[in-house]
Amino acid sequence: DSGRTTKNIRAKAYKRKLKKPNVEVACLISEKFADEEIKTMGLLWIVTIHKLIKNSDGVPGLLCARRIGAGRWLKTFLDDPDGRWGRDGGFAFAVSHNIAA
Repeated sequence: DSGRTTKNIRAKAYKRKLKKPNVEVACLISEKFADEEIKTMGLLWIVTIHKLIKNSDGVPGLLCARRIGAGRWLKTFLDDPDGRWGRDGGFAFAVSHNIAA
């Protein structure tokens, strides 16, 4: 679990050719998946590794769909490259689509 850092997760996504999704994806995940569905995935939260957004203090953050009790929640997490993530959560990236003409 010590290797489950933001920096390492981004590096693995890059190797798999995953892309940064739009920040709105976090909202869509929160809207689409009920708490029970996220729980069925074995997760408490799904953080979207999007282009950084800064809060009013200039601190970079990532949006996360989180199940806490009843209802749908969006939360922000500090985007710390060395920050560790527990195994109770997942990560959302975008996948490129190559469409042949």
